[in-house]
Amino acid sequence: MRKRLQILVGALLGIGLIWLFLRDLDGQAALQTIRGANWSLLGAATLLTMSTYLIRAIRWRALLEPVSPGVRLANLFNATTLGFLAVFLVGRTGEIVRPVALSSKEHVRPSASLATILMERVFDMVTVVAFFGVDLLVFKPPLADAETITRIRTAGGVLMAIAVGSIFGLLMLQRHRVGAVDFLDRILQPVGRRIRKGVTSLVAHFAEALSILHDRRELFVVSAWSVLLWTVCAITNLLIFRAFGLDLTVGAAIFVLGFSLVGSLVPTPGGAAGAFHVATAGGLILLGVLENEAKSIAIILHLIVFGSALPLGVLTLLRGGYSLSRLRTALSEDLNSIHDFSNPVDFEAPIAPIVPADGAKVDP
Repeated sequence: MRKRLQILVGALLGIGLIWLFLRDLDGQAALQTIRGANWSLLGAATLLTMSTYLIRAIRWRALLEPVSPGVRLANLFNATTLGFLAVFLVGRTGEIVRPVALSSKEHVRPSASLATILMERVFDMVTVVAFFGVDLLVFKPPLADAETITRIRTAGGVLMAIAVGSIFGLLMLQRHRVGAVDFLDRILQPVGRRIRKGVTSLVAHFAEALSILHDRRELFVVSAWSVLLWTVCAITNLLIFRAFGLDLTVGAAIFVLGFSLVGSLVPTPGGAAGAFHVATAGGLILLGVLENEAKSIAIILHLIVFGSALPLGVLTLLRGGYSLSRLRTALSEDLNSIHDFSNPVDFEAPIAPIVPADGAKVDP
């Protein structure tokens, strides 16, 4: 019920933002702009976007190593495409499909893989904020006055502070993971056994996944894949801009990428529909692109960035043997109510001492 309410609220928010986006759009001119685009470059951008699902799957495997080693890449890739298909259809609530799809093929509890997906978000945020922050030091939007640039840089600084604070908080959680789980278990006693078990299991798995922060090799591998992922995303932006005849630089592509990321965080159905469009068009307008053209490009960019999961996800459903009823349940119920295929309901993540790369034992 709670998931359905979230989807409903997101849908209403999305409708309002889409109305705001379309209010001053000249549909005829937008259609003409889209028709005049270079479709070869748009096709290349689509293929690059599809490649990011493979990059995400490889990075996900590295994140799962501390809690569930040996997960097959093919199953990670399929679960990733299904997850992004769900995000495209219902918004960020669809993220829950990824861990459920993976657990139906591998011996990985949904809460364990969901914990690593949360880790993904941390790496994504830190990487994009770093890209955006460095970009703002050398790049100035043509139509942005000094006050606007100051505001944008302030926002970038706030995001960077949040990213650094998040990393510090994660390090503290990993160091005091046993106490944190015990504390949650005590304070959640009144809410019922199922919710308490679900929350503590998720936090325990998340803390276990954080062992990657103490393994220099694993940390380097995950960071490298994150940098590659968002470099490909920036190149995708650049190809799309060039397809519409915009002679923009890589710095401009990263600038718009930062705006798009903020818009994509809004939990509206259709892959942050409305919010993504408004944010992306706003970034393009600051680069001197006319409003109608900026909105036309935002529409195509959204379709490529989020819609590329549609053919891959549908193909995975057709040949993958996934349970549609299980995936539907994931979208309508809490994670706690979705039983794993391979682990008992009372399964709890092991909280063991972490041994870093140098062999020194880290006490809980």
